[in-house]
Amino acid sequence: MEWDFDTLFVLFGLLLVLEGFMPALSPESWRKILLKFATFSDATVRIMGVSSMVIGAVIVTLVHNWDLLPEIDASILNTMF
Repeated sequence: MEWDFDTLFVLFGLLLVLEGFMPALSPESWRKILLKFATFSDATVRIMGVSSMVIGAVIVTLVHNWDLLPEIDASILNTMF
């Protein structure tokens, strides 16, 4: 997969769409969540931010290398359950 500026802009646009869901669907709940988030300590906010970045990086890595992951044989799953 080749990354270029078009892909970067598409990903940024998708980020904005996803970020806009909560305030569009329920502005009052979104506001309450932000006010509660503002009461967290800097360390808690930092941990949440780093955790979010790590989870995002893992997801991107897995999707980018999906063809390298071993296939799961359905017969193995059937023997487990």
